[in-house]
Amino acid sequence: MVSAQEWKEPFASPQEAKKKVIHYNDLPPFKMAPPVTNRILSGDKVTVNLAILEPNSYFPTHRHEHEQITMITEGSADILFAGKIYHLEPGDGMVLTPDIEHGFRSLKKGCTIIDIFCPARPDMVAKQREAIAKKG
Repeated sequence: MVSAQEWKEPFASPQEAKKKVIHYNDLPPFKMAPPVTNRILSGDKVTVNLAILEPNSYFPTHRHEHEQITMITEGSADILFAGKIYHLEPGDGMVLTPDIEHGFRSLKKGCTIIDIFCPARPDMVAKQREAIAKKG
């Protein structure tokens, strides 16, 4: 194993970095549901979603085949999962089992959520492509 002090490989060129490094502000926002603004980063097998829910709003209950890991980074939210309500504050997270009905409700200040989905979410990738095309 090579320690950080021993790294001798060259840095990526600006062109290489431009191809690999993704900046949050370059990700086009889109909406999976009206009170939620989404920005995603997706590979072939995993999708990462940064979702911002407006204050006192909700994302309707739904289910999908994807395992979902959710973490609250700002604000607070209630998650309805399998018929029970779980309250999450910044730094709290949950693993949501595939095919179980769930939904989100933000509280007074709204909230920011990081979701990780496996497998990747082609529906979100399609929405992002639409946003890119509109940005054009």
